[in-house]
Amino acid sequence: FGTEENPLVLCHQLDPVSHTGGLVADVRGDRAVIADQDGTLLEMFDKDGETGSVTTSYNIIKARVSSSGMVAAILDGGDATWINFYGSDGTLIAENQTHLADPGYPLDVAVSGSGDIMMVAYQFVDGSETTSYVAFYNFGDVGQSEDDRIVSGYTYDGVVIPQIMYLDGDRSAAIRDDGFTLYKGSQIPKEVETIKVDKEIVSTFYDDNIIGLVFKNGDKDKPYTMRGYSTDGSLKRNSIFRIQQSRPAAETYFCTTALRSV
Repeated sequence: FGTEENPLVLCHQLDPVSHTGGLVADVRGDRAVIADQDGTLLEMFDKDGETGSVTTSYNIIKARVSSSGMVAAILDGGDATWINFYGSDGTLIAENQTHLADPGYPLDVAVSGSGDIMMVAYQFVDGSETTSYVAFYNFGDVGQSEDDRIVSGYTYDGVVIPQIMYLDGDRSAAIRDDGFTLYKGSQIPKEVETIKVDKEIVSTFYDDNIIGLVFKNGDKDKPYTMRGYSTDGSLKRNSIFRIQQSRPAAETYFCTTALRSV
């Protein structure tokens, strides 16, 4: 772990017997979670080492960590999908069962820096149209009086939202198949801006202060365009390039930095 100028790398030796699926990790600040995708083991870390672990009841689809160490995980329960919320020591704080009919299939999950808010992107089919629903769950005092602790939610007809994330402070974002939507609010997040694009998004990247989109542009020499946006939706950079970068594979040692991409 480290600063943007001098990033440090977290390396943790993994037991191949304990991990049966593919390994995935998420990093926020000096906190990290390593998940055994399609397996049942979650391990939480800070800069000093492992802070907790948990063996889940169902196979892990995805896991996300906050800068305070709270972890949200999407679990495959067969007929139902579970979204579980854990403390940094692996203690189960909350669990939420979801179905395709209500509120939909969870595609992604994110946790606010404070650990109070869990953001979930659901997808369901309404008639013949694919619809997405972004829900914000508040596990603090504000959410106690709300049904299922959902303090705000937004429905997007005809839109697919495969990725969501928390950015700086109380800002969050949902990456859509036609752009992205920004939200703001520490306790009850509100939609503040939607940026739409007219090209197919082939890759994304982000950190606390920027959202990046990569498109194919049809140029033979430099076939990719990259656009970088600030957290208020302003376009900060537009460039074209030739080589599409690939991700390193996980080995016996799983190493990751704070760079987050999809």
